[in-house]
Amino acid sequence: MKVRCRDLGPMDYAACWELQRTLFEELLAEKNRRRNGCGAKESGPAADKTDTRPDDAGTVLLVEHPPVYTLGKSGHAENLLVGRTALEQLGAQFFHIDRGGDITFHGPGQLVCYPILDLERLGIGLREYIGRLEETVIRVVAHYGIAAGRIDGASGVWLGGPEEQRSAETERNAEETDGRNAAESKDAETDGRNAAEENAAEEQTDEKSAKEERSAGKSTEETVRIKRDAPRKICAIGVRSSRYVTMHGFALNVDTDLEWFSRINPCGFSDRGVTSMARETRREVAMEEVKRLVLEELGEQLGVEIRI
Repeated sequence: MKVRCRDLGPMDYAACWELQRTLFEELLAEKNRRRNGCGAKESGPAADKTDTRPDDAGTVLLVEHPPVYTLGKSGHAENLLVGRTALEQLGAQFFHIDRGGDITFHGPGQLVCYPILDLERLGIGLREYIGRLEETVIRVVAHYGIAAGRIDGASGVWLGGPEEQRSAETERNAEETDGRNAAESKDAETDGRNAAEENAAEEQTDEKSAKEERSAGKSTEETVRIKRDAPRKICAIGVRSSRYVTMHGFALNVDTDLEWFSRINPCGFSDRGVTSMARETRREVAMEEVKRLVLEELGEQLGVEIRI
C-alpha cells in the first residue's frame, strides 16, 4: 500500500486547512465510488481514476505554520488565556476547527503532520491509528535520546510520565550502588571529589529553581526530582474521522518557541507543561532530519510506503 507525501514548508493555517478538506473529500468520494462498485456501473474519468490507484491509501502533508491557536470542536474557549485582540497584536491567528481535542498552538519550529488516509484500506481502527501516531513520535524522539511515552487519559506524547519516573528511580538506585562501591574502593576519595563536582554542576544549572524551592522549605534534591517528574507534552495529537477517512494529525515541537504556550492551557491541562526536542537535547535539531525520520517511522507503523 502506498501513501503520497507533500512537504508544504511554511504555510498559512487557513490555506492548509482548506487543502486538507479538499483531499479529505476527494478520498471520501473515491471510497464511495469504490464501495458502490463504480468499476462495473460507471464509465469515464471517475472510474478510470479509481481503477488506476488500487494501492493508494491517501496523502500525508508536512507543514510549519505561522503562529496560530486552534480549538477543537469539543474544546473549551476559557483555555485561551488572552483575548483575540491581544493575539492579533502578537501576530497570531485563532481558529475553531473540526478535530477532536482542546486548544493547542502551531508555529515556526514545530513539525505538523496531517495524514489524510483511508484506515479501512490499512486494516486498522481509529483508536489503533492514534496509538500508531503516538508510537511514531515516540520512536522519532528516541533517535535523539529522548525517552517519551503516553499518559493514561491524555492523548499525545509526553515526558515525565510513569515510564520516565521508573527510569529515574532506576537511575537513582544505580547511583546509590555506584556510590557504595566507590566508597569501598581505593579511589573512593577521588570518586567522591568527582561526584561532588557533578552535584555542584547540577545545582548550578537549577540554581534559580532551587532557591525558590528552598524558600518553601524544599531541598535541592526534591526540586530536581519534582522537575524531572512533571509531565510535559512534546507532541499534541488531534484527529477527525468520517467513514474511517482521517484528517488533522499531530504537531511535534522540534525547536518551537515555548513562550507561545503560556497563553493557553495546552490541550486543556492547567497543571502540565510543554517541551521541545531542542530543549530536551540542549542542542539544535535539524527539521529536515526530523521530517525524514517521521516519514520512515510512520510508514513502518502503518505498513505503507510513503513517497514524496
